[in-house]
Amino acid sequence: METSYTRGVVTKQAHVGIPDGLFEEEYGRSGFFGGYAHIYRKKPPVNWLRIEGPLKPRSFQLKNLHKEELSSDYLSNRKEILYNQDVRLHFCKLEQSMTYYFRNGDGDDLYFVHEGAGELYTDFGCLSYEAGDYILIPKGIVYLFTPSSKSEMFLIESATELKLPEKGILGHHALFDPSVITLPEIKEVPEARESDGSFKLIIKRNQELTSVYYPFCPITTAGWKGNCFVWKINVRDIRPIHSERYHL
Repeated sequence: METSYTRGVVTKQAHVGIPDGLFEEEYGRSGFFGGYAHIYRKKPPVNWLRIEGPLKPRSFQLKNLHKEELSSDYLSNRKEILYNQDVRLHFCKLEQSMTYYFRNGDGDDLYFVHEGAGELYTDFGCLSYEAGDYILIPKGIVYLFTPSSKSEMFLIESATELKLPEKGILGHHALFDPSVITLPEIKEVPEARESDGSFKLIIKRNQELTSVYYPFCPITTAGWKGNCFVWKINVRDIRPIHSERYHL
């Protein structure tokens, strides 16, 4: 229903000037885009005494993940933290070049580089990466990481296509100028060979792994064009929107 209605004690604007002694709870059916309601309660709805059952909240101790021993295998160094049918969250460490090529057939991969540097070779070319970089690799793209220093990354694997947010009246240059996006450059791809001289490509699909062996490097791109590609942006180039009057 498009029309909004009001009953009882509420605020003039959502999230602003909540009456003393009341607590605002936001209810919605489709995130920030569908129907909504703001319920003003006399008691905080999260002040429970105890919870029994699978909905019990959990906290995760992640600060020691970077201290774990590194394996020589890339996929073994991806530690899955949380997952559902839409997204999977991983902590990933790399200290040496991948020994095989990789393709994710389950969704887009978005890496955030916490520390380290190196190069990422893909079907669209090569990107150098450093701390603070967000790197987007679309679903089905072959890639190979070759770190030049120990790299620690947060990985979001999304089953649905990852896109930039609609900026509306804020304009094309809100959040960041599109010209700061970095695209890959076509470069010679390092050869990651098996002992028999073949090239191994691991494909992840339906959370299962398939190994495909080639007589040549599986990344053979000579050029490309289009509007779906690998790209990166550094967190230093993102300009958050601030307002003293509203929670932008």
